[in-house]
Amino acid sequence: MTLEIDRRKSEQILIVGQVLMAASLAVCVGLHPGLVLKGNEGGLSNYGIHLRTAIPYSIAFLAAGVSCLYVAATDIRLSRSDHVVLLVYGLSVIAVLFSTYPYLINHFWHTLHVDCGVVLITWEFFTAWWLTLRSHFRQRWIWQLGQSAGTVLILLTFTGQLHVLFVAQVITGTCWGVVMIGYVTTNRAESRGALG
Repeated sequence: MTLEIDRRKSEQILIVGQVLMAASLAVCVGLHPGLVLKGNEGGLSNYGIHLRTAIPYSIAFLAAGVSCLYVAATDIRLSRSDHVVLLVYGLSVIAVLFSTYPYLINHFWHTLHVDCGVVLITWEFFTAWWLTLRSHFRQRWIWQLGQSAGTVLILLTFTGQLHVLFVAQVITGTCWGVVMIGYVTTNRAESRGALG
């Protein structure tokens, strides 16, 4: 028995993963907007440590991470580079998720969680550019510029210049997801080298 999936199924799985992430995070905001929508914003991780929002937060990150890992493991038509894009993204998202729960325990867990987030943000930044340059997706440059602007906002937040972590995370994650899905759906006609 093989786990191979066809190209269209790969696309659908990746799209569902990103849509579930967005919808689940929207549920978190609806359940507890005060965690992130305030003058000195916290990040998405605040939703992972509160009982009311931990389940939708977990669903969000699991959906995005597992969908990418599943496609990376089962779509044999992926090029090596596309396989790596999905594999590292999926593992990074899962690492951020599981480092969220204990991140307030002590300095070690906090540092580990921040480091996992930095890896994810860095990976999204560079792979968004790489996917954009290889994509046929018409609006790719608008989303890519949004992703880059979100990354700049995250850097400004990390350096203490701004306090917009939540907004910056939403911008970078949404734009990366759109760039990746645009790449997947417009490059599917190519025999190799296009995700899904």
